[in-house]
Amino acid sequence: MSPTSNTHGPHAVVSRAGLIVAGLLFAAALFVAPSRAEARGPLYAGFGLGPYVLVAHDYADAFDDAHFRTSFEFGIHFSRDDTGFFIAFEAVPTFGDWYVMFFGGMRLGGDIEVYANRDIGVIVRPSGLIGGGIWDPDGRDNDLAYLVLQPAFDLRLALADRLMHLWIRPVSFDLLFYPDWYDGDFHFDAGYSFMAGLDFNF
Repeated sequence: MSPTSNTHGPHAVVSRAGLIVAGLLFAAALFVAPSRAEARGPLYAGFGLGPYVLVAHDYADAFDDAHFRTSFEFGIHFSRDDTGFFIAFEAVPTFGDWYVMFFGGMRLGGDIEVYANRDIGVIVRPSGLIGGGIWDPDGRDNDLAYLVLQPAFDLRLALADRLMHLWIRPVSFDLLFYPDWYDGDFHFDAGYSFMAGLDFNF
């Protein structure tokens, strides 16, 4: 048998040792280095803005005019990344010529990734908010306390190694329930907002 066919020679031992070392280094890299999912984090904070209109109400036609809405949100995913079930706390002021409105609440929902590559991710988010707030229509002694339910649906684009989510919310309806202190009855109004915003994951 020629020396070149000897599988037990020094060259074979070196090759095997090299393979073992490379394997150990690869395993250590997988263990020590944070994964892509870990790097983006389960927490997020963000803001949004857009127009708001009342689509069902008992007030004058002037209340149909569009008002301006902003939102501020802080939340956490129960997974180790920016997808899956989440809970968030949200503050939403709305203002314009005919009324000022503010509510805070808790939003529950899920971030569902429908497409991803090395640069971006596309996420859909169905969610619902429950909360309460104060509504001040134009005029004296018109302050109203109300309960709000808000079903919503977002389209989200994950950017910058998923550190940011750029989003639009084409579906967002306020269902407002409040008592009328004069007739002792409950009233129902509804509003619609089209929102766009930016979240930061950490």
